[in-house]
Amino acid sequence: MRESVTSLELYLENDRKEVVTTEKLQDVACGMYPCYYRLTDDELRVSKSVFSLILDAGEYDRNTAYEVPQFIQKFDQKDKQIFIEDFVSYLPQELTSRVPSSIVRLLRESTLLPNRYWDDQMETIARGIYRLQPFETILSDGTQNVDIAFDRSISSKEKFIELSCQYLTEFVQNIEKRFPEHEHIVLTGGRDSLLIHLVPKLTDNWSAFSAEPNLNNTLQFFEDNGIDMNQVYTHSNTNRETIGDTVKKLICSDLRADPRHIRWRPKLAEISKQYDRKCIFWSGTEGDTINSYYSDFHDSEEHGYFDLQMMRAANWQGTTHQTTTNYTGAPMISIYHSPQIWQDLYRRYDPEMIQKGDDLRDEIGEQLHGGSVVWPSNNPGPKPYRYERTFDPVQAYEQLINYCLTHESQPRLPELDPSELERFAANPSDSND
Repeated sequence: MRESVTSLELYLENDRKEVVTTEKLQDVACGMYPCYYRLTDDELRVSKSVFSLILDAGEYDRNTAYEVPQFIQKFDQKDKQIFIEDFVSYLPQELTSRVPSSIVRLLRESTLLPNRYWDDQMETIARGIYRLQPFETILSDGTQNVDIAFDRSISSKEKFIELSCQYLTEFVQNIEKRFPEHEHIVLTGGRDSLLIHLVPKLTDNWSAFSAEPNLNNTLQFFEDNGIDMNQVYTHSNTNRETIGDTVKKLICSDLRADPRHIRWRPKLAEISKQYDRKCIFWSGTEGDTINSYYSDFHDSEEHGYFDLQMMRAANWQGTTHQTTTNYTGAPMISIYHSPQIWQDLYRRYDPEMIQKGDDLRDEIGEQLHGGSVVWPSNNPGPKPYRYERTFDPVQAYEQLINYCLTHESQPRLPELDPSELERFAANPSDSND
């Protein structure tokens, strides 16, 4: 039994067992690395996967209090919400991020936009298995503590920029030192991820993954700023998932992530396998809501800024980290979610420091790069996937659980073969081209 494990450690140690026994589990990154746990008489069993904890327990008791999110139940349907969501995906982020929160709320109240894209339930689909909350600590005796103190003591943009550069660099270089033989692959699209390429590195073990419609911007950014990569992996953003690929995504997310927004995972799994899973996927998750004015967060009339980071950001974007790590067998981590940067900077951050029109990423990037930076003039977002099939995701998830329990099998999630998962989908139609 381990004395303690943090949420980030559980992700970085992804090559170990699917379930870990520990005396203490602690979230250190605002919930961005989802963890789950179950308590036995004298043990705390923890994992990145509810599915794995169910198999570890040797039984499945469906939690009737848990509501499977609507975006899971309707992921392969066509309705006005999906049509509008697809339309919005064509709009530049610079425009959508500045839409007043009152307008967004009105669209949701009129059901023209989904009420939410995330699942914030503490409970899970399995009775007795729970999700660790942001900044929560749970002990093996069941003692819980949640430390959500934010002191807002840093209100100087200059100080914030200085500390951002320091902690971003330290995080990247500490991970490089810890995993000197790993390839670091940056999931590259908009400014939040482009900024990762500007951080001073200790090794040359860096590559990029970029999909359409951002690919040309990514390549031009590298050329304009003199940035060299070992490899640039690409994807057309065309959905060629088989039914088994989709089932695997649903399993790896524990039915908590909308598969329409979790793209390219079979390709990332191929890349991970190429490196024998000795690689780390980096992302720029939530960088825009921290370093620039983002109306949903900085002008919210319903929730406080930090509530949204712990609720919306953790439960929406965090499931991307969970799904990717479980699917590929390689950790996906965010440069903006190290324990140190949250403890010493973001939890002391005064959101009122950021006013409409502010974007501190420009100066952060220049200080990291040691000179001027040429940024893309736009940031086209990839379209959500569409699915031309009908099957029950809950039934597929539960059928696989029951099969594994019946056959006393405890497969590692990255090793699940999508071709063998297709039979667990209920009434599947043909896969996408």
